[in-house]
Amino acid sequence: MLRTAIEPTFEELLDQHPQLFAVPDHLLPDLESRGELPRWEGAPRVAPRFRCSGLSIVECLDTPQVLAIWQPTLRSLVKDVSRSGMSFLNGCQYYPDQKLKISLPIATAVVRVARCKFLGQNCFETGVKTVEYYPRTT
Repeated sequence: MLRTAIEPTFEELLDQHPQLFAVPDHLLPDLESRGELPRWEGAPRVAPRFRCSGLSIVECLDTPQVLAIWQPTLRSLVKDVSRSGMSFLNGCQYYPDQKLKISLPIATAVVRVARCKFLGQNCFETGVKTVEYYPRTT
């Protein structure tokens, strides 16, 4: 993919987009811890997941026509990452197979939504699979 437009820096993106959710209190201890997430017996996962908590910008690239809603570009909080995807907290509900662009401090990823779960206080946890990945140049 040829990218010729000048991209804003990650800090500029953060300044442009609000955080429209509150992290539920019961999740705060998980967001402070680091390291590999434990696997449970019989889990189909082949790659480990690692806890992290960092800001990102999530932009919806397509929305199913049956929804007929506009989904804003929002600031999000990455919860964990793996070799093939990540999960993040956000104030917007996404739907399976929706295509999103996630801007991170070190890269931009195009992803597909695998799941989205309501956690409370206008907060959703969304799990995504990575489709494309581009290191940041700015």
